[in-house]
Amino acid sequence: WAAAEAQVCPRCLARNRLKVRTADAVDPRYPETNYLECDACGYRFRQSYARIPRLCFPTVGIRASGKTHMLVTAYDRVRNGTAPTSAALQQAPSIADQQFEAFIDLIVRSHGMAGATHHDLPNPIVIHARDKDPAGANTVLVNLFDYSGEMVQKTLDTDLLRQRAVLMDGFMMFLDPTQLYGEKGGIRLEDQIRAMNDFYQDMAEARRVGAGRAIPVPVAVCITKFDLLVTDNPMKWAAADYIRTLTDDLGPAGAVTLDVIARRSAVVEEMLPQMFQGFDLRKKFREFFGGQVMFFPISSVSLIEGELGVKDMKKRSVDPYGVVEPVLWLLHMHGYEVLGG
Repeated sequence: WAAAEAQVCPRCLARNRLKVRTADAVDPRYPETNYLECDACGYRFRQSYARIPRLCFPTVGIRASGKTHMLVTAYDRVRNGTAPTSAALQQAPSIADQQFEAFIDLIVRSHGMAGATHHDLPNPIVIHARDKDPAGANTVLVNLFDYSGEMVQKTLDTDLLRQRAVLMDGFMMFLDPTQLYGEKGGIRLEDQIRAMNDFYQDMAEARRVGAGRAIPVPVAVCITKFDLLVTDNPMKWAAADYIRTLTDDLGPAGAVTLDVIARRSAVVEEMLPQMFQGFDLRKKFREFFGGQVMFFPISSVSLIEGELGVKDMKKRSVDPYGVVEPVLWLLHMHGYEVLGG
């Protein structure tokens, strides 16, 4: 962990703008006397965090694609100690905690819906990870950013969020299989593909990657709302057999392995031509990011067979599927031993 990297703000990526401040009053989020504040964006975090290696992963996708729900339910699993890994994952106090606590109460406990994410630089939720490397455990702070869906519709030249996002350590790229036809002025599949293409072009420019070359950064492609495929996607009930494979054969059973993640990805890849008709998304992602791509089936509600397609949250059980796995895989791709097998 280089001293130079410790001077980079995890929120806005400004370099050498972190200043030591002394707390005026005791704050449970910052029990240390001193903390660091970025004088470029105002982000504050514990001074001790600067000594720990960090990774930054944003969510990227259209509005209402399930980004906030995925992060909230993943955060809740980490906080409750139910993340599917034998590595140690713990909530690390941050200034986003209060907001996500409110989201957990709304989504997990009250079966409600999160509103739109504000279009500004988000504060990350922070997870402290300690892996299971047999040669000696490694620690890292994982900063997870909930980016507004409108961010993917901006351009690199004019949008600060986009400038920051394209330079982070990996991405959770969200595709929504229930927003395909633009009903009532909504999002079409073509809009999702265009946003993905534009984001890739901005990444290539920011990272100085030549035209047509794969960008060497891991991308977890998150296919959300899997529980609604049976009603809100062209697959309809043909999706049920695939979902049964995911739950019965590849469902939660303790610590998830790399093999299970790869097999789930293979199931999703088999579904893609039916799920997103007219586009070869597997080919496109491989062209963009080479071999550092995995597809993740996600439901922030549940994949309980008798509740598939039910939109009344009061009639649903909350047992999220696959919400932590993208984060674990991104950590694995950076060399941290958080996956079994």
